[in-house]
Amino acid sequence: VQIAKLKAPQGVKWMRLYGKQVNDYGDFFVLASLQMWKRNLLLVQMKEIYHQRTYSLTGKTITAPVFLTELRSQDVPDGFPVSFDCVIVGNPPPTVRWFKDGKMLEENDHYMINEDQEGHHQLIITAVLPTDMGVYRCMAENDSGITSSKAELRVDSEYTVKRKSEKHSTCLVVVEGLRVCVTNTSSSSTLVLSDVLPVDAGRYSLFVQNRGGTAHQTINRPDPPASCPFVSQLTRSSLVLSWSGPCFDGGSAITAYVVEFQRLDQTEPGDWTEITNQCQNTSYRVRSGLDPQGQYRFRVRACNAVGASDPSEEMLVFLFEVSDAQEVTSYVEVVPDTTHKVRDHYHVHEKLGVGKFGDVYRMTHKQTGQVYAGKFYRARVSRDKKAARQEIKLMNELRHPKLVQCFAAYDTPSEIVMILEYIAGGELFERIVDENLEHTEPNIVNYMRQILEGIQYIHSKHIIHLDLKPENIICVNSAGSLIKIIDFGLACKLEPGKSLLVLHGTPEFVAPEVVNYEPVDLTTDMWSIGVICYILLSGESPFQGNSDAETLALVTAAQWEFDPESFVDITEEAKDFISGLLRKDKRLSCEKALAHPWIALFEDSNSRSTKSLKKEKMRRYLARQKWKKTGKALLALTRMALNALGKEAKQAVASLDKQLWSEPRFHQALHDLTESCGATVHLACTIQGYPDPEVVWLFDDAPLEKNRRVQMNYDQNGACTLTLAQVQPGDSGIYKCCVSNSLGRALCSAKLTVWSVMG
Repeated sequence: VQIAKLKAPQGVKWMRLYGKQVNDYGDFFVLASLQMWKRNLLLVQMKEIYHQRTYSLTGKTITAPVFLTELRSQDVPDGFPVSFDCVIVGNPPPTVRWFKDGKMLEENDHYMINEDQEGHHQLIITAVLPTDMGVYRCMAENDSGITSSKAELRVDSEYTVKRKSEKHSTCLVVVEGLRVCVTNTSSSSTLVLSDVLPVDAGRYSLFVQNRGGTAHQTINRPDPPASCPFVSQLTRSSLVLSWSGPCFDGGSAITAYVVEFQRLDQTEPGDWTEITNQCQNTSYRVRSGLDPQGQYRFRVRACNAVGASDPSEEMLVFLFEVSDAQEVTSYVEVVPDTTHKVRDHYHVHEKLGVGKFGDVYRMTHKQTGQVYAGKFYRARVSRDKKAARQEIKLMNELRHPKLVQCFAAYDTPSEIVMILEYIAGGELFERIVDENLEHTEPNIVNYMRQILEGIQYIHSKHIIHLDLKPENIICVNSAGSLIKIIDFGLACKLEPGKSLLVLHGTPEFVAPEVVNYEPVDLTTDMWSIGVICYILLSGESPFQGNSDAETLALVTAAQWEFDPESFVDITEEAKDFISGLLRKDKRLSCEKALAHPWIALFEDSNSRSTKSLKKEKMRRYLARQKWKKTGKALLALTRMALNALGKEAKQAVASLDKQLWSEPRFHQALHDLTESCGATVHLACTIQGYPDPEVVWLFDDAPLEKNRRVQMNYDQNGACTLTLAQVQPGDSGIYKCCVSNSLGRALCSAKLTVWSVMG
């Protein structure tokens, strides 16, 4: 008689099994008839067995993932490479994911992820930075279970590569006097120096202390811009210079950039001349003062409340005549290059942005020096590669001045890259809040007309964008009012006679039919255009809730209104235009929207007053969006950690960081739901904890994976949502949300009941 521990989804039971041992490892055949549990899995753990195995009643052996070699914590000098290695076994082979402080890692230039068929898994950090310190976790899962191993990475300050810094032999305490005034409140401290003198120059540090510890912050001039300026656009009458902001802002926000030039093609080089000291963006259009045949050097300084930085690296520019024909966009048929890598032809520079499917970098062609944007796809599995190739195929059909253009593509086993037109003007909403730009309703009409013209073209090709939002409307430059539409990663082409169902998009801008998992059509984009127009006119979002689940509920119900205060200066024609778009049925098409009276209302500049609209609400809206993107990233702590002057400051950072650490908990738990067959279900909860917890969804104790019907969202505010489309009676059961970080675990569950209309 052998004693075995039997584990089923309903719980754990002990029972006697009568069997015959067939080898020394405790494997046996069960002779008695056993009850068939859900999923037909029976976990048998014999007293004599050293290896845990799962047996299906069909006879096929399935083993849960096991770490034969665990991760180990490491101390690494700043700037050195490091690798975390482990060996994992399991049948079927487990899916492996890597996390840092609860955030899943994606492979890029900083992180390399390797694995082989023998179960060896490796995470390589190519050059360790102080911000890489934290807890790293490798999670492995298959149909039989989930397991993980974690380790801590510490950057050893004693061996850190020394960076260039100013040395100060003494630190003087600022004492109030005739020229010095210090004002302290419960949440702020202000130092005012009047009639400043040369002796006042230097670095100022603020120290704060309470019973929990001490912290400090230093205010200094910013670092120079990270890159030299480069010409991102050249026309007959102007050029646009672009550059990257400083790596460190000196502890105070960047207020402006100074752009300077020096002429070289004269007997002696001229002095450096300031073009502007009020540039608010990382690009600037130079319209006058330059000889079309001249040779010039350009450089840029960053400014904050303390002063201007040292100049950036210089860039040499040879100006020449540009004909009108050269300003016209040229369209090319893109055939992906499968024999070369993108770095064979292009230099890869700083990262410009991060999207759902990949990262975008600034690129320069090695032969011509022309600037482009390179979209590097995260395409390690066949499904992702198929999506990348589909976007490249669609881009070949999109040849319009209001749409970003694709000029080349590279498709190799290791990566897929699309070379796109570089657009230097920044996001439209960021441009609107610029103090130097007048914000009026006629200007908004101009932007909306351009958006509609671009969308009308793609709709004529039977293509839906499906991800129209402010981030995807980009200004051509920082001076004009021309825009382009970017990011066709979610775009789909409609096929005659076939319904298209999608379950992706940004909650704030997605149409009701997407949320309800109903067929989409060309008017799905028109809903998103209506939301964008509403925000442009009012600075407020019509459907923004306190969580993604609340936002989606408002979208599904199409519940919105015109806030009287926000729309007090807006014409009735504008309101009618929005009303024709934000409706569930009979939305305006692109053609009808372009023909709407509001679009033509301001063609006669004398027909209406052009009152400037307030920008405060738009600024608040942008601040909320940035905060959501930033999430719980401790920007101030990171800045202090990277620029601390001594041991005391580092201890203060560690103390403040430690106070924020907390084990996972549910601020809002899941609730039981009952839905009819075919409905779309949203199971939502809100999670708290730091570092941000990892999230795993289970259905009847089996891990769920994303697919066409199942979507999982976890935003930076801790809102966690499981969306199930077209639910069937077989989807009924217990759904669990499991969350964990380095301090602990938490779990909540809810029961979903799906009833059939037919009874």
